Amino acid sequence: MSQAAIGFQWLLRRLGFTGDVYAGEVANGYASLVRPASQLRVANDTLVLYHHGIASELAGALLHLPCRRGVVFHNITPSRFYAGSRLEEALNAGRAQLAAMAHRVDLSLGVSHFNASELRVAEHRNVHTVPLFVEPDRFDADAVDEDFARELHRENSPLVVSVSRLVPHKRVEDLIALHRELDRLSPGARTLIVGPYAKGDRYFKTLDKPAGVTFTGTLTHAELVAAYRSADAFVSMSEHEGFGVPLVESMLMRVPVLAYSATAVPHTLGGAGVQFTEKRLAEVAEAAHLLVTDRALREAVLAGQDRRLPAFAPPAVEGALRGYLDSL
Repeated sequence: MSQAAIGFQWLLRRLGFTGDVYAGEVANGYASLVRPASQLRVANDTLVLYHHGIASELAGALLHLPCRRGVVFHNITPSRFYAGSRLEEALNAGRAQLAAMAHRVDLSLGVSHFNASELRVAEHRNVHTVPLFVEPDRFDADAVDEDFARELHRENSPLVVSVSRLVPHKRVEDLIALHRELDRLSPGARTLIVGPYAKGDRYFKTLDKPAGVTFTGTLTHAELVAAYRSADAFVSMSEHEGFGVPLVESMLMRVPVLAYSATAVPHTLGGAGVQFTEKRLAEVAEAAHLLVTDRALREAVLAGQDRRLPAFAPPAVEGALRGYLDSL
């Protein structure tokens, strides 16, 4: 969501709109890009776009601003995935805030058709879809961490990559179970699970850690590019996605995508990649094996992904955003 806010600012400036990004919390390294929300000042003709994804006091503050207001919705994970945890209340409250904003904003943008449909269910009006975009230049060969790429390279040892936070709704346990099935078909197969985690986290401690499965933790961007460029396939077992940026990054890197078709995933892939609606892991593993070994199938899947990519190019997203702002 932070990356999206910065990306929206870049698009808006290309469209001739000036403005800054404000946040309730500003992480280290963002001070030059983001200002504290307490510094926000508005006039009657100001449009404030609020990025919403979990309960925040900023949602209430938005409704009292004496200006035009809009919301960019990144979706909220259903609280059932976090029952009994400290996140459950924040997720439920975030849903309530989304409903409270419905008749108090002039424009509601979902970053996927799935998110836009949830905005309509929450009775938002003037709802549109503005997908997230990925900048191709950031994934050029020059961006690769060569040392990490060499570390990942092994002959005759297929590498499956998944990129996500290690949280319950991403179903990392299913990725690990899939690895066991794939290892039967391709002995020596490896699964690289990229994303932040804490070793003491309750969910992480419940996960098996079999040989061949590596948890990388947070990577630098150069290491992430190396991981994509080394991958034979990208797999997503997530059961809730508001958009799924790694799906687009994988398509951009020409890595065949194998994904559980849930929530926003079919909207983001748009028929590209290989999607499955049931987690029959032996069959999913066979599909992953074929994507690695069957060159004709692999090229056909990659061609379909190439056709999907222009929808997430900056010019396409910029054009959509311009039209919706003009409608105001």
